[in-house]
Amino acid sequence: MTDITWRLTRILTRDNRQATIPNSIIGKELITNYSMPYMMFRVETFIVVSYDPDIEYVRNLILESLAHEEWIMHDKPIQVLLSEFTEFGAKLKVRCWIENFVETRISEDKLNTAIYKVLIN
Repeated sequence: MTDITWRLTRILTRDNRQATIPNSIIGKELITNYSMPYMMFRVETFIVVSYDPDIEYVRNLILESLAHEEWIMHDKPIQVLLSEFTEFGAKLKVRCWIENFVETRISEDKLNTAIYKVLIN
């Protein structure tokens, strides 16, 4: 946060941009402070896998590949959850924790890349 007046609040976004928000809006909306009390953040992505392979095999393949990624917090759960069934295949939600919410976008890329690499082999 950079400044609070009786009319508005100025904050810095994760992209280091200043956002000016009228206090009348802040009073009506839910505000999430990602830096308090902890900086850690859960990163997640969705993938769709065809119905051909065994779902447990795919789940274990993804979990095994993520177990070797250094950017993931390994003292927190890494999960591969069956989310829903689509016309193209089973939709999986893959989730893991990172130490700093600022790295969310880079970590999403790393997560997607790790999954892609293990599934195309």
